[in-house]
Formats: sequence, structure tokens, C-alpha cells
Amino acid sequence: MTAMGVTWLYGYDFEIKVIASLTE
Repeated sequence: MTAMGVTWLYGYDFEIKVIASLTE
């Protein structure tokens, strides 16, 4: 996997966690 792919996946996972915490 490329560094760009890792960064994208990390950012995507982070957004999911933020959205999940906001909707609790």
C-alpha cells in the first residue's frame, strides 16, 4: 500500500470516529 493510501485510510477512519462521537 502507498503512503498516500495509508494517509487516506487514516483520515477516513478518523472522520468516521468524529462523526460517530457527534451523533451519540
